[in-house]
Amino acid sequence: MSDFLVRVQHGALAAGRFRWINLLLLAGVAAIGVLGYLEIHNSTTTAAAPVRTVTAARGVVLSSVSSTGNIVAPTQLSVDFQTSGRIVQIDVKAGQRVKRGQILGRLDATSAQMAFDNARASLVSAQANLAQLIAGATRAVRAQDTLAVTQAKQALASSREALAATRASSKNAASSARLGLSQAQAQLTTDTNQLATDRGQLATDQASLVTANAGLAVAQQQVATAQQQLSNDQNGLASAQTTQTSDQGTASLHSQQLSKDQSTLSTAKSNLQAAQTALQQAQSKLSSDCTSDPSGTACTTDDPAAVTSAQNAVNSAQSAVNSAQSAVNSDLSQQSSDVSTATSNSLAVASASRQVSADQSGLSTAQSALQTAQGDVNTLTAAITSDQTKISGDTTKITSDKNAVASQKLSVGSTTVKNVQAQQSAAQSVQNAKTGVRSAVLGKAVKEAPATAASLASARASVTSAEANLETAQQNLAWTVLRAPTAGTIAAVGDVIGQSVSGGGTGSAATSSSSSGSSSGSSGSSSSAFATLVNLSSLQATAGFSESDAAKVRVGQPATVTVSALPGQEFAAHVVEIATLSTVVSNVVTYNVTFALDRPSAQVKPGMTAQVQVVVAEKDNVVNVVSSAVRSAGGTSTVTVLANGKQTVTPVTVGLVGDSSTEIVSGIAPGAVVVLPTVAISTTGTTGTTGTTTGTTRGFGGGGFGGGGFGGFGG
Repeated sequence: MSDFLVRVQHGALAAGRFRWINLLLLAGVAAIGVLGYLEIHNSTTTAAAPVRTVTAARGVVLSSVSSTGNIVAPTQLSVDFQTSGRIVQIDVKAGQRVKRGQILGRLDATSAQMAFDNARASLVSAQANLAQLIAGATRAVRAQDTLAVTQAKQALASSREALAATRASSKNAASSARLGLSQAQAQLTTDTNQLATDRGQLATDQASLVTANAGLAVAQQQVATAQQQLSNDQNGLASAQTTQTSDQGTASLHSQQLSKDQSTLSTAKSNLQAAQTALQQAQSKLSSDCTSDPSGTACTTDDPAAVTSAQNAVNSAQSAVNSAQSAVNSDLSQQSSDVSTATSNSLAVASASRQVSADQSGLSTAQSALQTAQGDVNTLTAAITSDQTKISGDTTKITSDKNAVASQKLSVGSTTVKNVQAQQSAAQSVQNAKTGVRSAVLGKAVKEAPATAASLASARASVTSAEANLETAQQNLAWTVLRAPTAGTIAAVGDVIGQSVSGGGTGSAATSSSSSGSSSGSSGSSSSAFATLVNLSSLQATAGFSESDAAKVRVGQPATVTVSALPGQEFAAHVVEIATLSTVVSNVVTYNVTFALDRPSAQVKPGMTAQVQVVVAEKDNVVNVVSSAVRSAGGTSTVTVLANGKQTVTPVTVGLVGDSSTEIVSGIAPGAVVVLPTVAISTTGTTGTTGTTTGTTRGFGGGGFGGGGFGGFGG
C-alpha cells in the first residue's frame, strides 16, 4: 500500500512537472508562430527571371588580336626650284592630289622674261645684220634707203608746218591762262562757304555725342548689375550642387549599411532556426526518455535541463533576430529619409538653374542695350571725326585754291615765255629736219657699199653668241615654273608667297629630303623644300603587338583598320611585314607589324592614329554558340540544353574560342537550344546575377510541441 502511494505521489509530481514543460513549449511555439508570420510578411521574394536562350548553328568562328598605331606613307619626295628667286604663285596646298608635270608654283619671271626677250631680239638683230652683209644692198634695201630720204624730206615739211601751228597755239595758250585765273578765284569763294557749313554741322554732332555718352553710362551700369546678379545666383547653384553631391555620398553609405544589416539579419535567422531545431530535438528526447523510464535521471534531470538550455538558446537567437530586424528597419527608415533629401536637393538645384537662366537672359538684354548705346556713341564719334575731316579738307582746299590763284597769276606771266620758247623749238626742229635729209642721203650711200671679210666674221660671231645667250635665257625662264616630277599628294608646302628661295633642285625637282639655303623671314632664303610629295595610293599602318599576340600574326593575314579621326569607317588591310627585332618601352616588349591598306580613302592621312584588328584564326561552317553559354572548369566544358521545357547540363568538346563565339566539336548538334546565364529580378526592384534564385519562407505548424505532442503526460 505504501509503495502504491509513493508511486502515485511520484506520478503526480511528474505530471505537474510535464504540465509546466508543456506550457513553456506552447509559449515558445506561439512566439515562433508570430515571428514566422512577421518573417513571411516582411520577406522579399525573388521572382524567377525569364530563361534566355540561343540556338546552336553553323557559321564562322573568328579569333583576332588588336593594337593601336599610326598611318604612314611608305615613300615621300622633297620638291624645290632649280633657280633662285622670289615666289609669286603657289598653285597647290597640303592634301591636294597632283599629276606628273602639273605646275606647283612660280617664281617672279620678270627679269628672266626680260633677259629672254632681249636675247631673242639680239639674235634677230644679229641674224638680220649678217643676212644684210651677205646679201649686200638688195633692191629692198635700196628702196628702203630711198624711202628714208623721202621720209626725211617729208619730216622737214612737217616741221615747217609745226612751226606755223606753234605760233597759232601761243595765242590760244594766253587766253586759256587768263580763263584759268578766273576759275581759280571762283573755286576759292565756293570752298570758303563750304567751310562755314561744315563747322556748323560739327557743333550739332558734338552736342548729340554728350547725350549719347550719358545713355552709354546708364547701360554700362545695368550690365554690371546684371553680371553681379548672375554671379550671385551661379554661386547659389554651385552651393546647391555641392550639397546634392554630399547628400548622395551619405545616402550611398546608408545603403551600404543597410546591406550589411540585412546580411546580419539573415545570419541571425539561420541561427534561430538551428536553435529551434535543437530545442525540438531536446524535447523529443525528453518525451522518449520519460515514456521509457519516468523515474530515470534522464527524464527527471538531464533532459529537462537540456530542454531549458535549448529554450534559452532559442530566446537568445530570437533576441539577435529582433535586434538585427530593428537595425534593418532603422536603415530602411534612413533610406526613405535619404530619398526625401535627394528630392529636395534636386528641386533646389533645378530652382537655382532656372534663376541662373533668367539672370543670363537679363544680362543678354542689358548687353544688347549696351551695344545699342555704344553703337550710337560710335556713330556720333565717327560723324564728328568725319566733320573734322571735312573741315580739315575744306581748309586744305582753301589753301590749295589760294595757291591755285597765285599759280594762275604766275601762269599768265609764264605763258608768254613758253610761247616764245615753243616757237624757238619749232624753228630748231625745222633745222634738225634739214640735217636729217642730209643724213639719209649719206646713209643710203654707205649701205649700198659692198661688205668686207672682217665685218662678215664679226657678224657671224655675234649670231653664235646671241644663240647661246638665248638658250641660257630660255632655260632660266623655264626654271621659274616648278612642276611635279611624279604623281602624288602634297603632304606639306614649306614656302609662302613673297619668300626668296636659293634653288638647288636637280632636273625638274629636288629629290633630297631638304635643300640648302638660309632662312631670314618672309623675304629671306628658304632652308626647306618648297613642297613634300607623298604617294597616298599605297598607305600603310604600323602598330606594336605584345609578345603573345605577335606570335600569332603571319604575313598575308587579313586585318581591319579603323582611324580615330573617321569614326564608323573600316578599311581592309593585310599584314606585309613583321619586325624581327623587338621594341622595349617601360619594360614592355612589343613587335612592330606593318599593314598595307587594300583600298585607301582620300580622307586617310599619314600620321593619323589607327586601331588594327588582325584575324589570327578562323573556322568556317562549324557548330558554334556564343561564348557566354559555355561553362568550363577543370578541363571540362558544358552547356545547358533546353528541350521540352526541361534544362539538361550537357558535356561538350570545344574547339576554337573566338572573339564572341565558341566552336562546339561534339556534344550538341545545330539547332539545339542552349540556355544563357539568367538574371534574377527581385520583387523589391533588386537584381541578382548568375542563375535564378527562388526564396522560400518556412514557418512552424501547430501541434508539434503543444499538448498534442506531449498530451499523454497530462493527467
